[in-house]
Amino acid sequence: MTLSAAGDAAVAVAILAPCGGGRGVSLTDGTFRLDGRLDGRGAYSVTIPALSLDVRVAAEVDGAPVAASLFMPDARITHHAVLSWSGPQVLRMQAPDTLGEERSYRLGDGSGGASAEVYSGSETTELVVVAEVTSANCGRTVSATAIQSRASGLPTVRAFEMEMPGCRHVGQVTRLKNLFDHTRIAER
Repeated sequence: MTLSAAGDAAVAVAILAPCGGGRGVSLTDGTFRLDGRLDGRGAYSVTIPALSLDVRVAAEVDGAPVAASLFMPDARITHHAVLSWSGPQVLRMQAPDTLGEERSYRLGDGSGGASAEVYSGSETTELVVVAEVTSANCGRTVSATAIQSRASGLPTVRAFEMEMPGCRHVGQVTRLKNLFDHTRIAER
């Protein structure tokens, strides 16, 4: 496994396991987990946000652990917000009052394994977590983690659970505020 700087305080992760084509891979940076799959050649690549100065990534490929680290000084000036969960995607982030450019991307396919949504952008006054009530999640508890990088180089991590409204509310949207600080999410 190799790590390299990818710009905007992001880290390119590359894993090569030539005999493992098609097998699952699970990686973590210590704040969130991500599941993926090696391609036919046994390769897997993903770009993750640098949530701390010293990015340490651990992965497991077909039961074999690997680890790597990379110092990311621009993690002090570029900030990210991450929403992490396991299972089907129920939650998403939304920035209703944004100034300038915003970027949001998903890591993982959101269908069953560990996935995350990453938000980076210009100043924002509020970052909200939004959940649509569906027949699959109504009346159930949804668990996730809200992670925000800090200028100190140490991220804040808030695990939370949300009781979804009952099934008579299918189609409605629930919003969670105050999971992320109302500060600058990203600077350039």
